[in-house]
Amino acid sequence: MRKFILTFVFTFFLIQGLAYADIISRELPKRKGLKAGEVIFHSALRTAVQYDSNIYLSPKYNAKDDIITIINPSVGFKIPFHGNDLSVEYDASFNRFYRFSSNSHLDHRIQSEANINLTDYKIYITDLYNHLTDRSGTEDVNRTKRQTNLFRTGVSTERDQLRFDLSYANALEQYLTEDAYFNNITYKDRSSMSHIIDFEGSYRFRPKTSLVWENLFGYVNYYRVPDSNLSPNAYYIESLLGIKGEWYSKITTDFRAGVRYQQFGHSNLVADDGYCNFEARGTVDYAFTPDDALNLRVEKSIYPSTYQDMNYYEVNMVGLNYSHKFYKTLVSMFGTYQFNGYPKESTETGVTGKRKDYLYSGGCAVKYDMRRWASLETKYEYKRRTSSFADFNYLEHLLTLTCTVGF
Repeated sequence: MRKFILTFVFTFFLIQGLAYADIISRELPKRKGLKAGEVIFHSALRTAVQYDSNIYLSPKYNAKDDIITIINPSVGFKIPFHGNDLSVEYDASFNRFYRFSSNSHLDHRIQSEANINLTDYKIYITDLYNHLTDRSGTEDVNRTKRQTNLFRTGVSTERDQLRFDLSYANALEQYLTEDAYFNNITYKDRSSMSHIIDFEGSYRFRPKTSLVWENLFGYVNYYRVPDSNLSPNAYYIESLLGIKGEWYSKITTDFRAGVRYQQFGHSNLVADDGYCNFEARGTVDYAFTPDDALNLRVEKSIYPSTYQDMNYYEVNMVGLNYSHKFYKTLVSMFGTYQFNGYPKESTETGVTGKRKDYLYSGGCAVKYDMRRWASLETKYEYKRRTSSFADFNYLEHLLTLTCTVGF
């Protein structure tokens, strides 16, 4: 409990030019809350029933299905003060598995956001804490208990057509299990603390469009056994150039691309070869009518790995979402293709080679906003992974019905 309280810090969500620190609810985006003086309180209760055809993401011959009941209450407040804002929200999510009850778990989230406006500068502070039992990424099939905390603080200023933003971020990824995933390496050995300095400069060359140059320096410390080289520490540098804003009347983009260089410390157990490659990430939104929109997402990057003695895996992803609004209903269809590549050879069931995973997902959702304080959503998702090692293949169907009420 002490750790839970100590990680309750601030988070910030910056909307350029305004002093907002609202924590947006996806299920109830139009909620207004209850006002007591200047303080605004809000709360919600989300309940869901989900059918999962493959809860362990096993190969087809060993798939186990289950029905999960989700109860997710939340409470928060917003305090405006002298043109500035502070928002805090807490929610708990209880997930009960009907057939395989050992998977039942309780998750916690605390999110805080603050923004301080000075004459020529804006100071922001952000924090998002999660205590969860979930898969840590697209390579992992285990629901591993862990806690994460992302803290960020920075200062930004805007002068005529120029804008500058300098920030520091601290990211905690702490695994809470001693289960081994390869030889004598446990999940806890992959617990890390990252320090990231981010400088972003932009030049507005059109009324609503800016050229962006972003530079990051990060240091990753695997702190479990400081004198051990089980998980080698690393530092990385990114330099990205991109476009942000409303380029044309119906097209909004935030896309940047460049180079990432990463160097690892020496390790006798984990691959420690350096990485230098092209990197890209971003979104493009096209609202071709007031009620119809397309969203394109792309990413090329690397993520920490818990597969055998790999230190990272490379992600190449493209996703497309179409949404249509009518009356109080939002209908959406979505799909994603992703390729995960690993840097060196490994052996599985007598087969040796580089692991390559191809992930496909798609689905549709219908969300009905009955009132400002109530919504219903039904959602279907199809997920499939085809790997160069057959043991990692899986097929999953998810069907979820969600009801949310709140203020």
